[in-house]
Amino acid sequence: RHSRAHGQRGTGLHASVLAPVKRRKQAMPHLVILYTGQLDAETDMGALCRTLADTMPLHWEAWQQIATRHGFRFFREAFYALAGIPSRDIVRHLNREQGLDLDPELLGREKEAAYLALLPQVRPLEPCASLARDQRGQRRLAVASGGFRRVIGRVLEHLGMQDWFDAVVTQDDVARPKPAPDIFLEAARRLGLAPDECLAFEDGDLGLAAICAAGMAAVDVRRLLT
Repeated sequence: RHSRAHGQRGTGLHASVLAPVKRRKQAMPHLVILYTGQLDAETDMGALCRTLADTMPLHWEAWQQIATRHGFRFFREAFYALAGIPSRDIVRHLNREQGLDLDPELLGREKEAAYLALLPQVRPLEPCASLARDQRGQRRLAVASGGFRRVIGRVLEHLGMQDWFDAVVTQDDVARPKPAPDIFLEAARRLGLAPDECLAFEDGDLGLAAICAAGMAAVDVRRLLT
């Protein structure tokens, strides 16, 4: 199903990235989805940053500011386990776990503000950023994010990636967040591709579950960074 234009530069993809496709005996994927899970004004803005830029320490710092301000505990292990979950849902989890009565929407906005203040420190994360850079214009690329479009735009612009992608899908476009597959499926639909033509990137267990539920090949970004 691949056009000539999209099929010729596939050799530029690293062997480690193509491994999941080869295991499934697929042709070179026509779409590379760079999953950017959370990124929004009222949820944690992590997955775009975690996949394309090194921001997990900044998200941790932002959460610690909020925790100190409001007097709750948020441990590092839980922070990583909840990667990709919208901030308001993280607050709901903390409310249940610690018997708190925090306003999820309010703290989501506070978390956004704390993170955006750190945005100038965000830098592209290789190899995913270089992969997107090399493949733009050659393969169909999409951002699939659980966040709001207005904040995704700010981060993409900061990274210089605002014109790299053929489609941007956000939580505004789907009913269910990950681990439901909705965001990935909508990204593929907008690009006119079947799920099995797609290769999706994630660095969190919930996002990887969503990719698998969508019927796409998945790349665990954490393995590319070790």
